[in-house]
Amino acid sequence: MRSIKTIILTCSLAIMPVFAFAGEFQVSPITLDLGKTNKSGTITVTNVGTEKINLQIQAMEWKQDAEGKDLYSETNDIIYFPKIVSVDKGDSQLTRVGIKEGLSEREKTYRLYIQEIPDQGKKAPDKGKFQIAVMIRFGVPIFIKPAIENLKGMVGPVAVAKGTATAVVKNTGNVHFKIATVTIRGMMPDGQEAFSKELQGWYLLAGAEREYSAPVPSDVCLKLAKIEVIVKSEELTFSGIQSITKEMCHP
Repeated sequence: MRSIKTIILTCSLAIMPVFAFAGEFQVSPITLDLGKTNKSGTITVTNVGTEKINLQIQAMEWKQDAEGKDLYSETNDIIYFPKIVSVDKGDSQLTRVGIKEGLSEREKTYRLYIQEIPDQGKKAPDKGKFQIAVMIRFGVPIFIKPAIENLKGMVGPVAVAKGTATAVVKNTGNVHFKIATVTIRGMMPDGQEAFSKELQGWYLLAGAEREYSAPVPSDVCLKLAKIEVIVKSEELTFSGIQSITKEMCHP
């Protein structure tokens, strides 16, 4: 379960901030897998704060562009109810989620956003002060699996130019995977590691790709024989290699 806090930030004209926690709730599970065997599921929101909270729930389609950037848009593909809930302190509220259409050849991805609605009935700030309400929303990933899953990834072109090594990581399967780390290593002719840079990853949806890069020390680059890129996720590990020439090391 993940705890989420909604913070109201109150600032005086003397710029002396005062922080007050307006609400706190937990969401479980934090991801939801639907598909052939389970076409519906539930998400539980528990109010662990000290006041009653009102929440708005909205489903969004989740895609990634050519650079692997997350994109969200309104959708009617997901059935979910209720869309507005009130949860007393210490209580829980279930939201039921279901598939509206049949399965496709590629996994469909969505997020169910849960956001606290500002309490309009609260006392207004004192004169001479202003109040900024920052409402945090949490998006539960929803994955609608295809009938036959193919989990597969590859490292595309690996290049070195102007002191930087770059690699394109591709999801060539039909379901997502979550990259834990991308490690870019410089290897000497004798096989010893000359430098290494570990980068944190993120979800990579089916058919999407994302570029990762790391600087290559100039004094090391001329001694390298190859650049190796290793991608690790919870489900699989794959890699790519690029031979290095001295010309690649020039600015």
